[in-house]
Amino acid sequence: MEKSKKETLFLLLSILTLTLAGGVYLIFGNAPKLSTVAANPSQLAKQLTKIQALLDQADIDPNPDLLLKIQNAINSLKKSEDKEPLQARLDAIKANLNQEQVALTAIELAEATLNQDLKDQAQKAINAVSREAQKAAMQARLDAVIVQVPVSENKSSSQNHEGSLPIEDSYDKTPSRPIPEPSSPQPQPQPPVDNPDRTPIPEPSQPIPETPDSSSPQPPASKPSLPDKLFDEDF
Repeated sequence: MEKSKKETLFLLLSILTLTLAGGVYLIFGNAPKLSTVAANPSQLAKQLTKIQALLDQADIDPNPDLLLKIQNAINSLKKSEDKEPLQARLDAIKANLNQEQVALTAIELAEATLNQDLKDQAQKAINAVSREAQKAAMQARLDAVIVQVPVSENKSSSQNHEGSLPIEDSYDKTPSRPIPEPSSPQPQPQPPVDNPDRTPIPEPSQPIPETPDSSSPQPPASKPSLPDKLFDEDF
């Protein structure tokens, strides 16, 4: 019975010892690292200066390898107040690099297709580029793209242009000369005749007696009657 009590007491003491040891380790375990950081503030300043120099270099030549190196350096910082401004600047450089890639792709499509819609999209992408040198080079390259209009559109535009012309444009705009009025009355035109070779016979002022036609039958001429006086003498 006494033996079991001793074992229980020993077990409790062992648990208490382990608990105290763990608490001491948790409290004072990170003390040397904190003292190291506090004792070397110049090392943090050097690290921040190095990252700033890398960011300045990335503004001029933002290649992917350099951007990855800067990202790793920022991730190694402990304090968030040191990381946030550097990370924001790096994100802006990455976004501008991505925009330049989008603009270059749009320019290549416009050069290959000579399409007006693709050229307009490339112009919008160029306007969003931040670096002035790259923006000017892209703009000059896009300005050299000459858009080709399809033949069907040329025909339709010419037809629309012709249809929009006013009616008076199709006539000669030369002013016409006024018709002079005759000084003396003009003779009235004669009615057309059946035979143009036959000259018209002027009508006489007095009617001409008609001559009998020998071909047509004529009635017999009546004898003149004798006077009644001669008739009485015979009887």
